[in-house]
Amino acid sequence: MFLCLTVCTSRPALARQQSGTVVITSPQAGEAVQGVVSITGSVIVQGFSYYELAFAFDEDSTETWFVFERSNQSVTNSTLGEWDTSALTDGGYSLRLSAYNQDGEATTTVVSGVRVRNYTAQETGTPTAPATASPGETALPTSSPTLLHPTATARPDNPASVQASQVRRAAIGGAIAAVLILAALGTYVKLRKR
Repeated sequence: MFLCLTVCTSRPALARQQSGTVVITSPQAGEAVQGVVSITGSVIVQGFSYYELAFAFDEDSTETWFVFERSNQSVTNSTLGEWDTSALTDGGYSLRLSAYNQDGEATTTVVSGVRVRNYTAQETGTPTAPATASPGETALPTSSPTLLHPTATARPDNPASVQASQVRRAAIGGAIAAVLILAALGTYVKLRKR
């Protein structure tokens, strides 16, 4: 059995879990994150073998997933893994949790719209109340993003800046050094001929 659920920020999504529970409870869709992020949730699957956590760019048409955590321990309402976002560019990402049973079948859940904010103004997500689920279904929360008013920060002076006078001095010094080297070579050649 393969089950894939995408959580949208516009409406609650309900997932029928036929062989157990595979859910990411944090971060939620629309939530802003930065640095090392603790991914929490549950993986309870009959005949459980292992699970994988992966991320992808929201607007990636190739559907390329990058696995960053793998474990053979089932988890109930606890930490699934750590996602280090510090090397990622700011933008929207999806998180995927795939639990595999001993037959190699996967139960998968995806949380889309997680906003990485390492280099831009920190935003917060305002989760909405979860939808009511029918028996046998798991309600997954949604959220609405809220932008905090950023304050401007002065940039420090660039210590690698060069002034025109420094360039002139370096050029003159280089020219003088070249003339001296050529004169020394000429003197050496004359002395060798004698």
